[in-house]
Amino acid sequence: MGTLAAKLGGHYWTLVPHLRSRLRPTKLPAGEPVQFLTQDADLGALSLTGEMHVKPGADDLVVVVHGLGGGLASDYTRRAAAAALREGFSCLRLAMRGADRRGDDFYHAGLGEDIDAVLRSKALARYERRFLIGYSLGGHVSLQAARHGHANAVAALCAPLDLHLAADHFDSPAMIPYRGHVLSGLKEMVRAIRLRRRPYPLHFGNFEAIHSLREWDRKIVAPRFGFADENAYYDAVAMGARIGELTVPSLIVNTRHDPMVSDGSVNASLIGAASLPNCTVVRLERGGHVGFHPESSLSDHGVGERGPSIESEVMRWFTASRRSK
Repeated sequence: MGTLAAKLGGHYWTLVPHLRSRLRPTKLPAGEPVQFLTQDADLGALSLTGEMHVKPGADDLVVVVHGLGGGLASDYTRRAAAAALREGFSCLRLAMRGADRRGDDFYHAGLGEDIDAVLRSKALARYERRFLIGYSLGGHVSLQAARHGHANAVAALCAPLDLHLAADHFDSPAMIPYRGHVLSGLKEMVRAIRLRRRPYPLHFGNFEAIHSLREWDRKIVAPRFGFADENAYYDAVAMGARIGELTVPSLIVNTRHDPMVSDGSVNASLIGAASLPNCTVVRLERGGHVGFHPESSLSDHGVGERGPSIESEVMRWFTASRRSK
């Protein structure tokens, strides 16, 4: 297996943890369904759903945000929640707009205000501190949300930062298997909206024929949310050039051999972020997309305490950021 992992590199650590979780999902105590409201200029109040895992006596909360095409069924959200509970936090696993397939709407990379609305909600007011951990596109949206100042710290794992470069890479021929998986999740959200049969500010056309991320963003995201095209959308929301706007402790973790968010697509953004006072950047040599080598550790890069998983180390980093206040 070691030889196979070495040959496949980032693909191995992307696919094998995903397949393994299908057979043996991460153990996690049952949570309680919860609902929050966010406001949309066209649709008014929209619901966001999630699952709350309460740690008795915990004063702090970790909010977990999934990636593109994912949701609460994504096992990495369970990994994060299990780590949060072990480290003494309560945890909310949040489904972004439309990810619960209820047909209200769908999300995109710039809806940080949705996450911020959750952080500001009365339902979470009892927690003294609220931390964000987001995976892939959820990491990007978490960084967006943290700009509003209602998170005490944020961690983005395997997040795209330059959306132009990320889309170009994701639409390359080598990404066909991954792209098909992600687009299938996005199309499920649109099918759910159509089944609701209610007034909606976009006619989706033949969305089933879309086979690239840029085409999805051009034909679906841009017209729905008022961008001229996909390039205008990327320019308006991409965090790569806006990391300097973060005023809370921010941890950005990427893997050099991530097949879905390539090292080249984040390189310039990470170099810029590493020089900022609020940012801590870690680039792991081993691992894939939201899947990490068991011997990889943030502590090897001078970040936090070594733990049983990257997620546990992120939680310990949250604890350290809390103590530094």
